[in-house]
Amino acid sequence: MKTTTIQSVSKVTQFKRMVLLAAISLPVIGYSQLQNNGTLYIGNNSTVFLKTGNYGFGPLGKTKTKRTNSIGRLVLASGTTTSLASDTHNIDGYATFLGSIPYTLPLGDGILAPIIVEAADANGVTAAFYKSTPASITSLGNNVASVSNSEYWDLQGSNAKITLTWRAATTANLTTSNYTIVGYNTTTDVWDEIASTYLNPGTVTPTSGSIESNSEINFSTYRFLTIGSKGEPCAPLVASNNEMLTWDGLNWRKDNNDN
Repeated sequence: MKTTTIQSVSKVTQFKRMVLLAAISLPVIGYSQLQNNGTLYIGNNSTVFLKTGNYGFGPLGKTKTKRTNSIGRLVLASGTTTSLASDTHNIDGYATFLGSIPYTLPLGDGILAPIIVEAADANGVTAAFYKSTPASITSLGNNVASVSNSEYWDLQGSNAKITLTWRAATTANLTTSNYTIVGYNTTTDVWDEIASTYLNPGTVTPTSGSIESNSEINFSTYRFLTIGSKGEPCAPLVASNNEMLTWDGLNWRKDNNDN
C-alpha cells in the first residue's frame, strides 16, 4: 500500500494506511493543508475536511471517493485552494465546497473535468463528474437538439451558478455546435435548456470551451447537468398521405393535431 503524505502548516505526518482510516475508521478527518502523494480513498459516509491552505496533487496524487449509496466526500472550506490537477491527478468522486465565491472543483473520472461553482450561500455544493451516458438523453425540452452521450455532472446542495467545460468527447454526438448547459428535470424527466453564456467566446471551438449558467440553478430540480446543443425546430412536413409530420429532435413524428 502506498504512503499518503498529509502535510499540515506546522508539520508533515505520514499515514501508511490512510486509505483504511478514511474508508472505515474515521467518519471525519480534518486538516489545515493536504499534499496528496498517493491514492487517498474516502469511503462509506466518510469525510476529509480541509479548513485552510492548499490541496495539492503530487506526482502520484489522486483522490477517490465512494460514489454510490453513502458517498465519501472531500470537503473544502472557503479560502482553500487546489493545485496541480490533471487528467491523471484529480478528485475521482464527490467534493463539497463550503463558500459563496466562485470556486473550481478539479473533478474527474479518467479525465479532468473541472466545474466552477458560485453558490447562493455557504451551506455547501457537492459535485461529482461521471464519464458515462446520462439517463434519458432522447427526452428533450424546447430548443434542445441533442445531449452529450459521454459525460455529466451530479450536483447537490445550495443553489449555485456553475461553469462547465467541454472537450472533443463531450460534443462528438451533438447535432449542432450551438452549445448550452442542459439539466435533467427530475419532475418531468426531460433535458431542459439552462440559459448560459460562453466564457471567452473568442477561444471557443467545437471541441474545447467553457460555458456559464446565467443564473443560479436549483439542484433539487436539475441535479444532473451536461453540455447539449440548441437548434431551431424544423418546419413541419406534409407527407404524401397529407399527414403533418413534426421533427422532435431525433425523428419525424405525426402531428397529433393533424386531422
